[in-house]
Amino acid sequence: MRYIPTKEAVGKKLGYDTTYVDENEHMTLLERGHIITEEDVKRLMDSGVYYVWIDDGAKEEGVMYEWEISPYVGSKLVDENIEVVSGRQGLTLLYSKIPGLIKVDVEGLIDFNLNQKVLLITKRNNQAVGKGELVGSIEVVPFL
Repeated sequence: MRYIPTKEAVGKKLGYDTTYVDENEHMTLLERGHIITEEDVKRLMDSGVYYVWIDDGAKEEGVMYEWEISPYVGSKLVDENIEVVSGRQGLTLLYSKIPGLIKVDVEGLIDFNLNQKVLLITKRNNQAVGKGELVGSIEVVPFL
């Protein structure tokens, strides 16, 4: 990944989603993996995005990107009855594979969330869930 001026990004693959935020709305301008065009440069610059992360295929050893962290954490925290589904921008969703009661180690959950880098949100302990039901989410907390 390299951080380069937006004007130099034409023809390159975008490394991260770019978002636009103002007092009335927020939206994804371009998604990670998009090949940047001249029109995209104008749109990005008009939205105040003057530098972008470009995916040039290089990766530093020992580095995990935002979209890799939450599914990795999810795979370590759940058992075989929970499906881990990667989402966008560092979000991973957890779905029940079977109907039953969700069991949450509440103290462990509180301790885990005190790390302030990755947040795990779940349904309440001993709550009934159906097959395919969303039971939790894991999100990378940026800028801490």
